[in-house]
Parts: sequence; structure tokens; C-alpha cells
Amino acid sequence: MKHQYTYSIHSNTGQPEEVPLILQRQRDIFSTEDAESIKEICRRDEWERNRTHQRETTFVYKTMETGWIYEKLEEKMFLAAEFFDFDVTGLEEPFRFIDYREGDNINTWHTDFGADGVGFYRKISASVDLSPTGSHNGGVDIFPDFVGENRIRTTQGTGLFWPGNTYHRVPPLEVGLRSILLAFGKGPPFR
Repeated sequence: MKHQYTYSIHSNTGQPEEVPLILQRQRDIFSTEDAESIKEICRRDEWERNRTHQRETTFVYKTMETGWIYEKLEEKMFLAAEFFDFDVTGLEEPFRFIDYREGDNINTWHTDFGADGVGFYRKISASVDLSPTGSHNGGVDIFPDFVGENRIRTTQGTGLFWPGNTYHRVPPLEVGLRSILLAFGKGPPFR
């Protein structure tokens, strides 16, 4: 059996149904030293920045300096693809670096799934925590479950992977600074 299972309520019948667990947690993707190095690289002025969804996003492209980050993210993305049994071809767009500051959020329920115009889709989303444990309060990833909400906390260097069509949100950061990498595993349309 490839998946662990949880229970959810079917939206049409209201009856419980068994569904695949929506998250995969991978610990120690990056060491503390790696996480600090990544933050330093991503905070430089050379990257494209965009302020959307009440937070600033930095788009980090694959270069000689960032290649090792891409290699590690892609390796872990393929492990997640195997776990979810998804056909993923890799990271087909730049990863995002986000510093959530006090009040920053994406507090509306949303998915990351979408077409890019050439038939490839964001099948898997990944969020890797780069912040030291205890450095912030709030701003954690929230996923729905059948009894309410599931708040997922991570430690520095840990990644969460979930299907791109899974609803989630990030409530406002209350205190501190939360730094993450956000990446998407893409692949051909689902069959």
C-alpha cells in the first residue's frame, strides 16, 4: 500500500470516506547551516520580487550558485511524487523564497494547482521551513480536515509536500519572521 489513509466527509453524500493522507513531511532536507546560507542568497537584490497576497515573494532562478538548492528540492520532490504516485517531471518554474513578516499572510483558502499553458500542471506543492524553531508565532500552514483545521508546524530544514489541488491557507504571522522556500513539482495532466 503506497498511502496512509485518513477519513474525510464526502462533499455530496455527507458520508465518511477513506481518502489518502494529504501531506508528506520530509525532515532535514537542509541543515541549519544550509538554511542560513539559502536565506542569505535569496535576500540579495539580484532576484525578481513581487508583492502579492499580502507578502513579498522572491523568484529564485537556477544558477551556478543556486543549483545545489534545486538539486536537493528536485530530489525530494521526486520522493514525494513516488509517495503520491504522481507523474512529475521536475521543478519547471523558479522556486519562491518568502519572508513572512508580522501581519503577512495568504489567509484565504486556495490551491496551487494550475495550468501553465503547455499542458503541465503543479501537481505537488512543497514548503520548506528555513526559520529556526521558535523564531515566530502564527503564519503556519493550515489544511482542512473533517473536524476543522489542521495546523502544521515544522522545524528548520523540514519540508511539507502536498497535492497541488489541496486547499490550504496561511494565517497572519503574529510575531517574528518566518522564512520558507515554496516549490512546485509539475507534470503532464492527470488521467
